[in-house]
Amino acid sequence: MKFLTQALLVLLIAGGAAAQSSSPSEPPAAPGVSILQNNWRKQIRNPALDDDPLRASRETIELENAKRETARINQVLRDLGRDPLPPPTQASSGLRMGKPIVTYVYEAKIRNNSDKILREVVWHYSFFDKEKNEEVGRTRCTSKVNVKPGKTADLTGQSRTSPVRVVDAEKSGQELKGLYTERIVITRLEYSDGTFWQQPAQ
Repeated sequence: MKFLTQALLVLLIAGGAAAQSSSPSEPPAAPGVSILQNNWRKQIRNPALDDDPLRASRETIELENAKRETARINQVLRDLGRDPLPPPTQASSGLRMGKPIVTYVYEAKIRNNSDKILREVVWHYSFFDKEKNEEVGRTRCTSKVNVKPGKTADLTGQSRTSPVRVVDAEKSGQELKGLYTERIVITRLEYSDGTFWQQPAQ
């Protein structure tokens, strides 16, 4: 009877350990760093707006000057009995029309809780499905910083790729904001004294 009780106890412990190992676990937090805020945004840039913003105004002034000069010359030509010059016309502005460029900007605010000066942070901005708790997108960023102990810093990263690479068909027509759980994962820290911390391989 004693042997049977011990055998059942061993099976229960083994079963509990197996259940724990099969559940998804979060990566270990980076030591000495607190994540205070995180955010991301979609940024759309029109190449045409990168043109000289003063070009249109400058061209208008040049056209008015040309009209006045042409009017003066035409008065002289009329006095001489000759045909006047045609009035000047507005030249093409030459704006570059192209497809809008979409960039995704990722931001995080951290605090250095260690006693060393932080020089570089390698981090991921990850998205997780709220229902399945599965990662559906990740963007890797590297930020050069100079954060003294106890101070904070803003991290920024950019990507031209959509933050979520796996999109549920039912959600494809919706905005990404608020649909997923967002998480900052720091994978490497480098300090001014040459030391570093690296997230263990999983």
